[in-house]
Amino acid sequence: MIKSIFLAIDGSTYTDSVIDHGIHLAKKLNSVLRIHTVIDIRMYEWVLNTGGEGYMPVIPSNVFHDESFKFHSERAEELINSVRKKLADSGVDFEADHVEGAPVDVICEISRQVDLVIMGARGDYARWGDRMLGETVESVSRQITSPLMIVDKKYVPVNSITCAYDRSESSNNAMKLAAYMAGELKQPVDVVTVNDDQTEREEILDEARKYLAPYGLNTKFRHEVGDVGKVLINATRDVPEPTLLVMGRYGHSRIREAILGSTTVEVMRGAEKPILLTK
Repeated sequence: MIKSIFLAIDGSTYTDSVIDHGIHLAKKLNSVLRIHTVIDIRMYEWVLNTGGEGYMPVIPSNVFHDESFKFHSERAEELINSVRKKLADSGVDFEADHVEGAPVDVICEISRQVDLVIMGARGDYARWGDRMLGETVESVSRQITSPLMIVDKKYVPVNSITCAYDRSESSNNAMKLAAYMAGELKQPVDVVTVNDDQTEREEILDEARKYLAPYGLNTKFRHEVGDVGKVLINATRDVPEPTLLVMGRYGHSRIREAILGSTTVEVMRGAEKPILLTK
């Protein structure tokens, strides 16, 4: 059951998409939204003096500290006020505010009080970077215990759910969440396993069929061979309509590489969004 959803926003080009995904799910799941932006205390408590290739931390003056804090506080308040206006007529129960702290720490702390977290794939400085995934969301994904949905900068409603399954504990959690989401959103489920052993992959898909049977969902089951990351990325691209990829962060057998080392980060960076990660 997802009854509380935390939207982590920062005023970047991804913010509207995070809000729109949150509103959509809150209406479908009858959930409340908790919306927070983090005033990053690192922005004004320490300054990085960038000379040449070096970075030197220096202690800021009291004047700088006060002015910087005022600037970031006013910016955060403007963002929260705009969010409140946007949600005022949405019909969704919500609370919105700004908090101080280190973004990753704050997001992980709040995540323990909700059922789902939604974040943009990149953050406030995305337009100056060339990374395919923001450092904050990548760090959060390594530490968070709640399900984490990562969205792109444009909101596009999904029309199906794709679940990566390998019968590990993490993928079992993904299967349960995928079944719940599919039932509430009235969407079909495509279960994908990646395994070169024909006997094992048939057993895996048979377990998935038995688990999903009581839900009465429109389901498809398929197996693939090869590189796990590439298969899952293609599963989000080679579809006629947008899909929500649900996968565990910790795998079994070949998907064991998904312990937020190679495979999971590869999928997070390369897959079409949104994707939903479970522990």
